[in-house]
Amino acid sequence: MRGRSGRVARISAPARLGRRALFEGVLGFGVAPALGGVVASLGGCAREDDVPKADPPGSGWMRYARIAGLDLSDPDFDAAPALDAAVRAGVSVIEGDSILSDYASDATFDLEVRRIAEYARSCHARNLKLVWYYPCLEVVTPDGEKPGVRSLYKDHPDWVQVSIDRRPNVFYGSKEHWVDPFAESAWLCHNSGYREYFFERIRKLAGAGLDGLWIDVPLFMDTVLRWTCLNRACLDKFRADTGLSAESMLEDWSDPVFRTWVYWRHEELTRFCMEILAVARSVTPDFEIVFETVTMDTDIATVQGLDASFRTFELSKPLASAEALVLAERIDRVWELDSVSNMFGMRPALADDWLCKVRGAKFARGCDRPRPSWVFSYGAEEPDAGLAMSLLCATGCNPYETKTPEMTTTVGAAFRARMFQFIRRHAELLFDAEPSATVGVLHSSSSRDYVDRGPVDTAFFVSAVNEVEHREVYAADKSFFWGASLRDRTYCGDYGGAVKALSHLHVPFAIVPLQTITAADEAYLRSFRLLVVPSLQHVSDLHAEMLVRYVASGGRLLVLGQAPGHGDQLGSPRPEATRLDRRLGFDAAGGAVSIGGKVIYEPALLGREYLLREDAQALAVFEAAVEDAGARRVTIDRREHPHVHVELARHAGRWVLHLVSYAGAPAALAVKPGAPAAYPFEHDYAIVRRDVTVEVTVPEAIKGATFLSPDRQFDAAEARWLGGGKVRVPLFQYSVVVLET
Repeated sequence: MRGRSGRVARISAPARLGRRALFEGVLGFGVAPALGGVVASLGGCAREDDVPKADPPGSGWMRYARIAGLDLSDPDFDAAPALDAAVRAGVSVIEGDSILSDYASDATFDLEVRRIAEYARSCHARNLKLVWYYPCLEVVTPDGEKPGVRSLYKDHPDWVQVSIDRRPNVFYGSKEHWVDPFAESAWLCHNSGYREYFFERIRKLAGAGLDGLWIDVPLFMDTVLRWTCLNRACLDKFRADTGLSAESMLEDWSDPVFRTWVYWRHEELTRFCMEILAVARSVTPDFEIVFETVTMDTDIATVQGLDASFRTFELSKPLASAEALVLAERIDRVWELDSVSNMFGMRPALADDWLCKVRGAKFARGCDRPRPSWVFSYGAEEPDAGLAMSLLCATGCNPYETKTPEMTTTVGAAFRARMFQFIRRHAELLFDAEPSATVGVLHSSSSRDYVDRGPVDTAFFVSAVNEVEHREVYAADKSFFWGASLRDRTYCGDYGGAVKALSHLHVPFAIVPLQTITAADEAYLRSFRLLVVPSLQHVSDLHAEMLVRYVASGGRLLVLGQAPGHGDQLGSPRPEATRLDRRLGFDAAGGAVSIGGKVIYEPALLGREYLLREDAQALAVFEAAVEDAGARRVTIDRREHPHVHVELARHAGRWVLHLVSYAGAPAALAVKPGAPAAYPFEHDYAIVRRDVTVEVTVPEAIKGATFLSPDRQFDAAEARWLGGGKVRVPLFQYSVVVLET
């Protein structure tokens, strides 16, 4: 699914409508045996020695995954040619999609499990891994709005999420693109009676021979209602967990009960995801689950509740029925990293929008380390799709290649093969290398929640439109990312601007989601010479103490924004003596300060100022902090190549330098005069060549350099090693330099 932009990342609307006729009168309640003879005739079940085979997947298949989707909802579809084509293109994991989004009887579901088992055998004959798409907290009933048609909500009204104004979270047709006219979309409470119904189906799927599940929408959806879930089951659990009553609670950010509930929801969804995995592994111990995460790192996570940085539990406690579940230490995710437009992908995206893509990918890696990060690689055409996939490779993310906005498509067979075969040949360099960043950017979920306060409009990209302020763009492309610009947000703007500044300085950096940091992560924090701390107004005692110890052990902080650490992780004000500024030895009320170069405090939102205006003085503060900390940098002429992003990693004694150019992005978002054409914007992304001279200073002597790229225009013979860590590289979209020591 997609977020507030109302976009679809599932089976395309034509495909759903095409298969709807197949289900009418067949997949309803009590008539599933009508399809009983279909299972034996599934396509793709040729003898093992007659089919092409991918490389043996091995135990690290998730780490090296190259993922593609396939619509397997039609029982008459012969999957064999599509699976064979996937093998030849370099795909290693198939995401299978069928009818599991729909409300179905037990008999129908059991039949579908049998079909899925056949597809699993067909994939395994080709050395392909198969994960199956299954939304966990949304159930769609086709024609469920019509009188006399059974629907989940009609059958189980006590199972659905309830909003803060005490309404059921159910809507009907076309409010989201994946919900057909007259269909019912019911959003379920994870603590209600639905829980065991869903878990029983997870057990069946875990025993079907699949390698894993792709679990979507573990969240509190806000399409028609905000601030769910206040279902009776959640009200009772919130009281049991916290001792607080939400019976009459309203959206009131001054209310400590409401603020605590916001935090509790994050933990609850993380716990539910862990319980799903535990249930599946009680059937098949090596079963894998990836949880689709659309909320990424910005304000949508506040309202929808799903926050991938949460790893531990302070408030949420297991239900009595779940006490025997062994919770996984970590869960895996597939991140829905959006495009600015459903119709046109990243073609009209500005340079800053591409940096938002980089930010999202790096946040995913920060949450998932050391586990893999699977990420949607949306694109409309080869140019923008190639850059989207390239930045994922550069940041160490496993790409899921698909044509925006759907899940079971491709930008093109030749494109997929070119990119996936490059990734296949260099998988260890891409996914086993250790990032060597010595600068970290802290991301604070609590500060995002309690500073930005869950606005109605999302803010992931710099470019975003609505029908009031951006009438021309909205009229030309109603699929353009809807809402407010990242520039309009206090916390997210400051955090996003810090990312932009470091990228423009060509500083390798990591995003460090603070909520992922546990007491065992002291050494990880100490691996950074500098931590950039944008607008950290709310922080727990644990994390405040860890930051104080980090400075005492030699680390440096660049602290930005008002009132650093003046509130706790639940949004409550702190006593003055326990505020982060006082613990670090200064008073933020006194203005900017530098404490022995170890702590630099700037009360201005320098990140946001750089995001808004590329303010030179703001950038100078970031640059001075990096230089004073002795942090690692990559030397590139910033004025000549401002839109080149760098990543630096270490693998098998070699240094791996990734160069990603988004220099071909439009400078402005403008609509062509007159009636909108096939592409209604004045400017379009275009691949441009940059000849970049780069120097990397590393401790070892460099003995040579190897040059790699998936770009069809790239010629390694045109690249030059200039001695030491200095190279001259032709850069179109993505070049990799391996420095041999």
